[in-house]
Order: sequence, then structure tokens, then C-alpha cells
Amino acid sequence: MKNCPVCKSDKILSIFKHDNLPLYNLNYYNTRQEALSAPSANVNFVKCQNCEFLFNSSYQQLDYKVEYESSRAFSKVFNKYIQRVGATLITSLKHNIKKIVEVGAGDCHFAEVIMNLNPDLEYHAFDPSWGKSEFEGNLYKYNEYYQLQDVKPDLVVARHTLEHIIDVNKFIESITHELPKYVFIEIPCSSFVLRNNFHYFSYEHCSYFDQNSLMTLMSEFGYLPVFMNYVFNDENIISLWSRVQHTGTTKVKLQNNASNKEFHEWKSTLVSKFQNGDVVWGAAGKGVMTVNILEQDYNKIPYVVDKNPNIQGKFIPITGNEIISPNVLKKIKPANIHVLNSLYLDEIISECRELDVHANIFPLFDE
Repeated sequence: MKNCPVCKSDKILSIFKHDNLPLYNLNYYNTRQEALSAPSANVNFVKCQNCEFLFNSSYQQLDYKVEYESSRAFSKVFNKYIQRVGATLITSLKHNIKKIVEVGAGDCHFAEVIMNLNPDLEYHAFDPSWGKSEFEGNLYKYNEYYQLQDVKPDLVVARHTLEHIIDVNKFIESITHELPKYVFIEIPCSSFVLRNNFHYFSYEHCSYFDQNSLMTLMSEFGYLPVFMNYVFNDENIISLWSRVQHTGTTKVKLQNNASNKEFHEWKSTLVSKFQNGDVVWGAAGKGVMTVNILEQDYNKIPYVVDKNPNIQGKFIPITGNEIISPNVLKKIKPANIHVLNSLYLDEIISECRELDVHANIFPLFDE
């Protein structure tokens, strides 16, 4: 792609390249051999100098017809975060909605949070990765995309979906085809990525927004922000958009550019923190990308800890690290545990001490 998918500008700046990263962040493997042979892809991230959209110009749209495990509901810290996001959304809408559509609903954790806050809502959740459609009470789960259906929602929710889409204009057109009054979007933001968080440059996450690019995109479809908040250590943006008759865009200068030199310095600094046999805590997308982009395979980092029982005993693509439960730490007794998100640090230290695990526990990244 030589033009920006958001604003069509040809003023494109090269940011980051890599030629051997996993195709999917959250597609784990049952054996190490399968993991080591997992499909890989190259990334070529560029930034639009007009609207500041950050995207992988080498990306071809994935279909997500693979075994995909996205649940993060096993952490108290993350559960509190989701509760706060849900409360912020419901409070802002003042209960003036009756029907919600969520696209890319994953494990429906957010749907459950919203319906607990307002049980009278009708919630229609769409995700093609589910094995079948299911309907229970006011929660309708469809194993398909939301494209031309006749649901007539008041609100469309798109949490952590836009970063998986390269044709973002077509996607927004698709999910707003019934002209909902409100759209709620949660995404990782490009300004955080560009603060030398190179482990976010995955193949699967092909699109990163910040205020300018998100405003440019949504105003094209007749939506202006009710709010745009930086949350989760400024890693994410949560935003609520309301449909209006007249739109315009406002530009705010936000972010710096990463460079190849900075990447190598960043990588060298982080790799120097590891000793053979150390453990990484966190096997979600950030964990998969961290061990891959730092080239810390199973020979160097044999284990990655995760509380999600659905992926324990499986292996990370390309690097082949085994995913273990926290209980296994009592047996392997690592000297050092590297935590990928400092927001979870206190929770992890507490759990390790309860398990009588006395490793050095510290955040890998300086945030």
C-alpha cells in the first residue's frame, strides 16, 4: 500500500520492518514442533504524515478461521479495568439505549459486564471464531460477521477490532450500515506504540490510531466524539462517538517516530536483562510478540506463565516457548520472572509469594 487507508495521502514515512513474525498473535500450538513450524509473515509499518495513521503496508487481511484464544478474564486487575470501561460507557449514555451490537466480541466478557450494569438491554454479539451461534436470555451470540444484518442497534461496540483491520473505512461503513446513534471504540493507541514499544508491531495488529487519525476516520461517517480517554497506562484509547449531521476534523500534534537505530538499542537493552532459564509472565498477544521480536526462543526462555487455563500446556508460535500455569513455578524455581505489564506487577508478586515462589519479579519494560 502506497497510500494511507484512512485519508488516502501518499505522504508515508517508513517506521519499522521485520521479516519473521507470527501470522496470528493468539493462535497457540499443541506441540513445540508445530509451534516452530507456525506460519510467519513480514511487517512493514509506515505512518501517514497527514492524519498520523500507523499501519502495516505489507498486510493482507486475515480471516481468523483458526483456533483463537483471546480471553483475559483470569486477572483481577484486568477484570477491574473492564468494569471501569463498562461503567464509563453506561454512565455516558445515561441508559438511553435499548439494543447493542458488539463486533469481534471474543469471550463475551464485556457483554456480560454491560448486561450486569443494565440487565434490560438486548445484546447482539458477533464473532466468526465461535464454533456455533447461541442465544440465552437477552444475549444473542452469532458465529459470523456483522455486515448486512437487520438488528437496528442504538450502539455498536468495537473493542480491539480496528487494529486487526487494514481497510478501516470499509469496516466502519460495514458496522454503521444501520446508522446507530452511538459507536464505542477501544483500541491500542499509536502514540504508545511509537514510544519504543516495538513489541506491538505484529502482523495481526496492522492498524494503530490516535486522536487525529481516529477523528479523521469517524468524521467521514458522520460521527463526532462524546469522549476520547487514554486508559490502561495510556496503552489504550476508549472513545464514544455520536452521529451528527455536520462533521469536521481537528488535528492535534501528538507523536514522535520510531527509528531503526532505536529499535536495535531497545532490543539490546531488553535482551541484556534475560538470563537463560528466566521466565516471562504473560502469554497473550504482548507475550507472543515480545519473545518473537526479541528472538527469545525456548532454548533461552523455556517457559511463559499465563493464568488462562485454555492455553496452558500449549506453545507459542515460531519461538516454541511452553505456556505454563503459575503452579508450575514451584517446580522449576526460576531465578527471575519478567512481567510484561507493570499494571499486573503487585498481583503477580502476591500470587508468587502465596505459591512460595521467591524469584526476582520485575517489569521488563520501563514505562
